[in-house]
Amino acid sequence: MHEELIDVLTDAGEITGPPITSREVHARGLKHRTAHLWIVNSKGEVLLQKRAPELRFYPNHWDASAAGHISHGETSLNAILREAKEELGITLAPSDLKKIGEGSWYIKSETESHIENEVMDIYISNKDLKENDLVIQTSEVAQTQWLSKEQFSDWIEGRGEILVPHPEEHKLILENLP
Repeated sequence: MHEELIDVLTDAGEITGPPITSREVHARGLKHRTAHLWIVNSKGEVLLQKRAPELRFYPNHWDASAAGHISHGETSLNAILREAKEELGITLAPSDLKKIGEGSWYIKSETESHIENEVMDIYISNKDLKENDLVIQTSEVAQTQWLSKEQFSDWIEGRGEILVPHPEEHKLILENLP
């Protein structure tokens, strides 16, 4: 299987040199770019995905609608369009997306040598989707669920399912929900 190549960044966000594999980036805790998409419907509900149980990092945790690495030579926008198609089976146009912010995340796995050191581009898409519109990539996604603003807020506060710990990103999403 072909392993994804991604660019390594300096602390200032500049690409350091040739791309390396995702596995090596995480083993060494190197800074890299990702893109996160949060889909919001006309009821003001946000679509979350539950990460597949076999994933190495945060299995069975709830996360953004779609997310992934920005591959070498790829733009943030193209990466999130690709991830929406791969993980959810939906085709979005660039005009369907609004970049609402950036974030950073550093966390080390307690169980193995896997370190997330991400610079995230965060997007929202206002889209009404039905469950049968989604074709989830079962190797990445166990299930999806729409949450009201109140439910999402409860989950963030620890009163519900377990989220991947992105507290600053979650706050940003809450601020952008109607």
